[in-house]
This record gives sequence, structure tokens and C-alpha cells, in this order.
Amino acid sequence: MAVSATGFSPAVRNLARSKQVDLQSLEELEADVVFDWLYAQTVEYRMRHVDAAGVSIDIAEQVTKIDSARLASKPGEN
Repeated sequence: MAVSATGFSPAVRNLARSKQVDLQSLEELEADVVFDWLYAQTVEYRMRHVDAAGVSIDIAEQVTKIDSARLASKPGEN
């Protein structure tokens, strides 16, 4: 559906008809139609949490391993 306050040209009406788009003027539009557009039928919430137990980074031919126990310790404990 497309809505206009000033109307639609014949070319736009033809294009809308070919694409099955309903055209309405602002005066023709009813409040319940607008509220139907704004009503959320579904709300989707996604959250991702990742705990890394061990990590290795490959840079060129040299492999660097990160010791998670060492990372968890406070400075000066090692």
C-alpha cells in the first residue's frame, strides 16, 4: 500500500496496478489500517554469549598459544 496527501499520477497508478500495490489518499486512510501497520505481531530477541576456554592464534607459520590460566591470574602471581 502507498499513501499520498496529494494523489497519484496516471503513470504511478499503472505501475502500482502492475505490482499489485494498493494506492490510497490520506483522506481515504482509516485509523485502524494505520494501527494495523504499527502493531508488532512478533518480537525477536537474540543474544550471543561466548566463553573462550582456549585460544590459539596462527600468524604466518608461527603459532602463538594463549594460556587461559595465566590470563586469569593477577599481575605478579606468575
